[in-house]
Amino acid sequence: MALPPNALLQPQPLDPQNLDDYEVELLATGSGTSLLDPGESVASFTVGLTVEAIDAGLRLKATGGYQTVLLGGNIVRFWVDVDPLTRDDARFNSPGVLVGVEITVTTSNNPPRVRQRTTTIRIVNQ
Repeated sequence: MALPPNALLQPQPLDPQNLDDYEVELLATGSGTSLLDPGESVASFTVGLTVEAIDAGLRLKATGGYQTVLLGGNIVRFWVDVDPLTRDDARFNSPGVLVGVEITVTTSNNPPRVRQRTTTIRIVNQ
């Protein structure tokens, strides 16, 4: 499956040797990418990997203090690394590969809204 053309690009690329965190703002005013309407809050959320991310060996960390969390009710922070078996893959040479992380939010609206957005991370040797 191709990445959505309007996916949000994370500004910081990921070196395949690194373990790093990324954040997605859920109530993004004026950008047209908001997952929450004004007055709504997050009832629940999930973070998952796209097929491209899994193929590249991207992993969501979930142990040892690296849990995915909701900050201030408006920002999802998640931690990722690349599987050691794929870290030396040539596809990570410049310009690297673009992979997606999907954020799915269930809102506090009655009835609840379910919204999903994809944020992308460039994995590239640095």
